[in-house]
Amino acid sequence: MTSTFRLYRRGKTFYCEHTETKKQQSLRTKDRMEANRLLVAMNAGDNSVALNRELGRIYLMSAEPELNIRTWRDVMNALIEKHKVEATRYRYEIASKDNGSSRFST
Repeated sequence: MTSTFRLYRRGKTFYCEHTETKKQQSLRTKDRMEANRLLVAMNAGDNSVALNRELGRIYLMSAEPELNIRTWRDVMNALIEKHKVEATRYRYEIASKDNGSSRFST
């Protein structure tokens, strides 16, 4: 995996820069070893988010194989069937017919 943050020094203080957004922030240290430890921690935290998301997707797919082919229409139908309260069921039926949710259909 590539590093999301890079380390640089301005004067005596170390900074990091996000490689995609170019956002810069001070690491508030003048010690190179401490700055490297902070940078490694920041990159590890960013990489673990992607890894955790992928692991979660794999666990979900093994628990429910049809998850990958399910559509929003299937989800809305399940919600409508689940609720016994007439008012709630009616709101879900109206929401399922709303064209605003059509962008989720793909």
